[in-house]
Amino acid sequence: MKTGILFISYKFPPGVGGMQKQSFELINGMTLSGDFDCYSITKSKQQHVVWFFILLFFKVPRLLNKHPHIQLIHCNDGICALICSWMKWFLNVKVAMTYHGLDLVFPNKIYQSFLLPLVRTLDGFICVSDFTAKECLKRGFNPCKVYVVPNGVDNAFGLDHSQVQDYVRREIKKLQSQGKKILVSIGRPVKRKGFSKFIKTTLSQLEDSFHYIIIGPYTAKSLSFLCWLPSEWRHHIELFLGAPSDAKDLSRLSLDTHMSKRFTWFKSLNYESLKYVLRMADVYVMPNQHVKGDAEGFGLVALESVMSGTVVYASEIEGITTAIKDQSNGFLLNPNNAAVWIKALRSHFKLPKSERLNLTETHKTYTVENFSWLKMIQGYSKVFNSTLAYQVPQPQFINQTKPLEI
Repeated sequence: MKTGILFISYKFPPGVGGMQKQSFELINGMTLSGDFDCYSITKSKQQHVVWFFILLFFKVPRLLNKHPHIQLIHCNDGICALICSWMKWFLNVKVAMTYHGLDLVFPNKIYQSFLLPLVRTLDGFICVSDFTAKECLKRGFNPCKVYVVPNGVDNAFGLDHSQVQDYVRREIKKLQSQGKKILVSIGRPVKRKGFSKFIKTTLSQLEDSFHYIIIGPYTAKSLSFLCWLPSEWRHHIELFLGAPSDAKDLSRLSLDTHMSKRFTWFKSLNYESLKYVLRMADVYVMPNQHVKGDAEGFGLVALESVMSGTVVYASEIEGITTAIKDQSNGFLLNPNNAAVWIKALRSHFKLPKSERLNLTETHKTYTVENFSWLKMIQGYSKVFNSTLAYQVPQPQFINQTKPLEI
């Protein structure tokens, strides 16, 4: 009988996001690979996350009793691993987990000093980037248990034009008819994404022919009560809740008579509309900034942009440097030097159209060869085998040319 593995994930479709997608591909891919007997407990859309974790106290022991060949449990992120750390000690089973970024570097002192040590006792730590692995080592994780397995990306992005929202289609056609050079960014409007700073320091210095589109969720729920809290507490709560810390600045810019004409903020798009904008855009920009206690663990959306045929210009920072290799599947720029960004974007549009199209194809080819869900599955499989076999591997990291094959 094959060894059994139980996957526990509270971030799973139909929820939308990079971690949900990664979790789905991991569980499905491992099941199809046939390397292990795979079981999973995932949160449904209707289920509250607190109730999900409470039920694990009953579901997991019952499942292990029914399937005693399950020898390893995998948790989909640091929070899940923290809450499930009891399983290692009370269920006599090994526990491995994946770190994505913020779930490791969250700056709260209690989290770092008292809660993270509980996770350090687990059996395997899979990091999505070199940056995340190095952050593990800084925090005293056993280097023999730390691995790097990059996320994958879909090789093809189909598009159902019938599902594209009409107002999105109209806006893109209007910009194209005006001969605009379309730049796009995707993500929650938080400070580390650098959206408002990019508008103020870079877009404002570019010609009016450049138009910037931001695709990011916006909530009307007020978090104004946070202003009464000490700045450190406020920062921690904003990070924990994923609060739109950049939304206020973006809203101010949208009221500016001149700047409001330079960018469009799509606050609520369905997935087909998002893919449509990516496909119609000329350049994807990822102007991330360093924010204490926050981090970009990988940058999956950058790879999705490459596969959509959009050239990527991104900050040379944190986990982005694992997803984007300079001049191989995108371009990495100094996050604190607006002049470099301005020069790079101007130079890009001076290239002949044929050369720009060639860039998109070569970047796609590199991404397909180095970042596939299959490679990710193979990496996880090797980590699981290593953990189960009580091996003590040396710490391994991705080199500068291609993702590490664990």
